[in-house]
Amino acid sequence: MVDGKRRVSPPDGGWGWVIVGCCFMVTVCTRAVTRCISIFFVEFQAHFGADYSATAWIHSLVDCTTMLCAPVGSLVGNRWSCRVAVMFGGLLSSCGLLLSSFTTSLELLYFSLGVLT
Repeated sequence: MVDGKRRVSPPDGGWGWVIVGCCFMVTVCTRAVTRCISIFFVEFQAHFGADYSATAWIHSLVDCTTMLCAPVGSLVGNRWSCRVAVMFGGLLSSCGLLLSSFTTSLELLYFSLGVLT
């Protein structure tokens, strides 16, 4: 007891704010990667000699795949654990970004940056 009041320990052991902070950073990083692809839009057009609609597919695929894979991530998190889901997603995203840096065609960029990342 402290000053006549009973001190209650947090149910999470005091790690709640760390988890909130980490979730915030994951969200910032995830959305930053998907939004910063638009910065390279003109550069993709010039480098691959593609028109507006062909280059716009990259950003469309990134957003679509991100939203459509959310149920898959939820299934992986429920089946195994959230840690496995985050590690698997981070590995896929890292491989996609690394492969995208070496791509020589727009179609491969659709897969590596649009789908895999």
